Order: sequence, then C-alpha cells, then structure tokens
Amino acid sequence: MNAERLTFDCAFLNDTQMAELTQEQSALATALARLNGKSRPSWRPFRLLPPFCPIAGAAGRIRVAKPIAIAGWIVRPVSFDVAGGRYEPPVLPGYPPLPAIPCVILGYAGTDQTLAESAVAESEAARNDSKEPNTPEFSATAWYSARLTLNISWEEGKFYTVTREIGKPHWQQRP
Repeated sequence: MNAERLTFDCAFLNDTQMAELTQEQSALATALARLNGKSRPSWRPFRLLPPFCPIAGAAGRIRVAKPIAIAGWIVRPVSFDVAGGRYEPPVLPGYPPLPAIPCVILGYAGTDQTLAESAVAESEAARNDSKEPNTPEFSATAWYSARLTLNISWEEGKFYTVTREIGKPHWQQRP
C-alpha cells in the first residue's frame, strides 16, 4: 500500500455555489456510470474530493465557465481578478497531471477523452431538461481561501482512498 499527504491552498465559494457544484459533480458521475454501462472504467474514483479550486491567495471575484473535459479531467475553467492569486494544482498520486489552466476540479473520467466529453454533454442535456436552475457559467466572490490537506492511500489497480482536512480560513474583508 502507498500513502501520501498533500497540502495546498484552495479558494472557496459561498455554500450555495459549492452545493450546486457538488450536485453537478454527482450528475457527471451518474452520466459517466450510465455511459460505461454502470461498470467502473478504472480503479481511480471519479469523485476523489468535493469540487475544489487550487488557487493560492484567491479571495476576490472569480468567473467560473461551463464544464469541459481536458485530458480525462472534467473541470470548470476559472478566471480571477485577484492580486497575488496563483493557480497551483497539486500532483495527485496515481492520476495524470491536473489541467494547466486555472479551474474548479469536478472529477476524473479516465483516459478516454471522448467518454469524458460525452459525460459533460449528457449531464448538460439532463440539466437543460430538468427544472433545476441552469448555471452553465457564473461569477462569484471567493471570500476566503484555506489550506486543504489530503491523506491519500492507494494500491495501483485496486483502491484509492482520500480523507481531507480544511484548515483555518483566510477571510477577505468585504468592501
């Protein structure tokens, strides 16, 4: 068994927006399972964490784009106008590198890019057909950032577990 502890900074949106991103993450996982015929495409979990945005020093206005697939990752690209904000994605053991663009990480769909794109399209179509509010893109204020610590255990091809701790928040003063 392998084990690793990672610590990095993340920006956090308000609770309502984080809950909506978590619902979207669940819908993407459901779409991916349906496309795979309910079989797991990989020993790596799609949702290793709730949605997270590894931007250090990010408290301020953030523009969150609609979900896209990049190299198997399903993400929402972000742009931010934050003095001193830096996108610093961690290296997650057992996974390919996170996208090089600043983003909210929703999950990993595996090495099949077409499958990842199909999951995004199916999830978006389901959202358009539902009575849920459709928020393909939105702007938000990240009022705080915090250190996220992950304790990861895995055995190649068999299992992958993650526990997390969110450190003390660093609040931005409201104008």
